[in-house]
Amino acid sequence: MSKEISNQLLETKYLVDYSIRTQGFNRAVASLLSTEMYFRRSVHRLIEYIGWVIFGLVCPHKLYRLSVGMAQIQLRHWRDLGFIRSMSPTVENLRLITDPTTNYMACRKYLVARGYTTGISSNELARLYTGSARKYYVSVLAKAETMWDKSPNKGIETDAE
Repeated sequence: MSKEISNQLLETKYLVDYSIRTQGFNRAVASLLSTEMYFRRSVHRLIEYIGWVIFGLVCPHKLYRLSVGMAQIQLRHWRDLGFIRSMSPTVENLRLITDPTTNYMACRKYLVARGYTTGISSNELARLYTGSARKYYVSVLAKAETMWDKSPNKGIETDAE
């Protein structure tokens, strides 16, 4: 199981690597994005985007709780952090929420807004980002952190902001 997790995390690396080259390395952000992409593969995210459109038509008042993107951030936070203007499923919002670099920046900004400081444990980081520290999530996050610690492309870590 552990090797399977490691292999699947490696598959997420190329998307995050590009964002690191343009935004600077942040271990927590890179690890969280890898973890979220581990749990929400591309197919699952595609289904979420379709659901976003359906919810937007049927019950737009519930959109605020829908988590989308590689970063799996709720739509209300995407809006409140200034990445999208509304929670409506517009073409522009979809473009922004599917962009790897925008997800990297949103994850970083979300952490800062929640009071993130470098050096916190995987448990604390999971709790800060998701609201809880589920055992399996924390174990995948810890593996992602180890993967990024060993990455030759990480460069020098930049502050969360």
